[in-house]
Amino acid sequence: MKKSVSKPKDKKPVEDINFVELASNIIAEINFARTKPLEYAEILETDKSYFKDNILYRPEEDPLRTQEGEAAHNEAIEFLKKIEPLQELEHDSKLSLACQDHAED
Repeated sequence: MKKSVSKPKDKKPVEDINFVELASNIIAEINFARTKPLEYAEILETDKSYFKDNILYRPEEDPLRTQEGEAAHNEAIEFLKKIEPLQELEHDSKLSLACQDHAED
C-alpha cells in the first residue's frame, strides 16, 4: 500500500514557512486522493487504528487533535470507495501568492 505523500515537518514560525512548497505538498496530497481514491481510502482505513478518542497518533508524527475523530475518517472512506478517479488539480502560483499574503497579515 502506498503511503500518503505528506510527511511530518518541524514546526516553524509563519515567516519561515515556504508557502510554495506547502502549496505543492497540499496539491500533491489532494491529487493523490482524487486520482487514486481507493488507495487513499486504504490509508485512511489504516489511520483509524491510530485514533485514541479524537486524537490521531500516527507513528513518527505529532499527535493531531480532531473534532470528529474516527467518524470523519469513516465518512471519507465511504465517499472515496464510491467515486471514480478524478483529474488532477493544477497549481496556480497567483492563488498561492494570495494565500501567502493573507497568512502574513
